[in-house]
Amino acid sequence: MKESGSLNTVGHNCWKGDFCPVWSGCPSPGAVSCEMLDSWKYPDVVMNENWHRSFCNHHTYSILLREPVGRTMSHMNHFLEAVDHRKDHFLNSKIWRLSLIQSNYMTWSLSVGQQTDQERHHRYFCPSSNDLEVAKTNLLKMDYLLDLGHGDKKCQERTLKHLRTNGDLGYINKATSDYRSEFRREDVAALNALDVSLYQFANDLINLDCRFFELLDGGVIEE
Repeated sequence: MKESGSLNTVGHNCWKGDFCPVWSGCPSPGAVSCEMLDSWKYPDVVMNENWHRSFCNHHTYSILLREPVGRTMSHMNHFLEAVDHRKDHFLNSKIWRLSLIQSNYMTWSLSVGQQTDQERHHRYFCPSSNDLEVAKTNLLKMDYLLDLGHGDKKCQERTLKHLRTNGDLGYINKATSDYRSEFRREDVAALNALDVSLYQFANDLINLDCRFFELLDGGVIEE
């Protein structure tokens, strides 16, 4: 987000070029430098749904998190629904796209951009415990962290206020009751052990942010 920007100006997906998600059928993205980002004539907010590469000056960075097992099941359902509607579009790529989103996608997106020496394409990169530490480091560098399922609504309101927006955060869960029976929740959890750990770490950071924003807004923290 631009330093002077506001989330209130956005009412739709605002992907730009290489930030369009590769899992959804967008072209394979390339590197986006800070110079490139500064040159774009974009709205106040740009969504990056691929991988994170670097932090640029004069921009505010936020990340929207979600409980990883439910997120993964919803994401897979959403993708399979898209495949049903656009079969020809995903004819030769369904398998690798599904593999990408069903296992530690959050850790992948926060670490794969740092792996400059990897031999295989980013879409085939499978994160390890070392990459989890890279993802955690990038979370620490974010200005704002938001969790769709965080129980402290007052904290969420304060965070959104400091992001210069208003309203509630919400989502539509695609993991409905007719989800494929062979994809059990415990199986998905086993595939996403890194993301589960990353999500817990993120919530620890969010809880610290909650205390900070309450103090910043003149509240009193009880020990």
